[in-house]
Amino acid sequence: MKKITILVLLLFSMNKADAQTFGFGCLGLSGIFGGYGIQRYEATGLNSYIAEKIALQELPKISNAEFKEAQGLYVGINIFRAKFSSTFITMKGFYQFAQERKEFPMDFGHTDIYELNFNYFGLALDFGIPLGSFVAFKLFDAGATYSDINLKVNSADENGEYILEEYKVEKPVISYFVGSGLIFNLVKNYISLEITARYHFGNISDLVNSSGKYFLNDNRNGDLIEKAGIQATAQLNIGIPL
Repeated sequence: MKKITILVLLLFSMNKADAQTFGFGCLGLSGIFGGYGIQRYEATGLNSYIAEKIALQELPKISNAEFKEAQGLYVGINIFRAKFSSTFITMKGFYQFAQERKEFPMDFGHTDIYELNFNYFGLALDFGIPLGSFVAFKLFDAGATYSDINLKVNSADENGEYILEEYKVEKPVISYFVGSGLIFNLVKNYISLEITARYHFGNISDLVNSSGKYFLNDNRNGDLIEKAGIQATAQLNIGIPL
């Protein structure tokens, strides 16, 4: 009896929803979005490796030498966004490619170039409340990412010849995030600006190249990426209401 009562209440509350606020648009989508993201992280092992290599060259200290922040584009789809009288819920899928690149001068006029790339698919669910006709507050934004991380190193050998090596994760990494944000309705049901801050959980112990050589090769002080951190994104949503 209790289960039936709950079901009736749920159906009643859903019937109150505006017919324009819940739906699946063309090709099963209710909107697309694009934007820009900044990902903070702690690359303990990578930074230690580079610092030790620079120290062996007896070179002056290099400012801004640490890997700690990747930036890049962010695109995706709002699979659905259901709006009720006092709440809303959204499911979205996205892809982000972020990068951080550093150049380090070495002996004999050589320059080592390191490029760290974070490419990942994600699935997120958010829940929030409108604060008026113009602004809505996302109480939480949570989900998971499926990451493919790689590091490209272009450095000179003892003969001065430049060699490009690429290191990747042995298998894609699944990690999780939680966050919150604000949505600004620029054109109701059609265009909105979404600002989100998330905290990512996860680490990368090491990367390996096509020959089976590990980048840190266990001579390390911490994992390559000790932990992820705060990510901030700004995205423009284009809605397709029914």
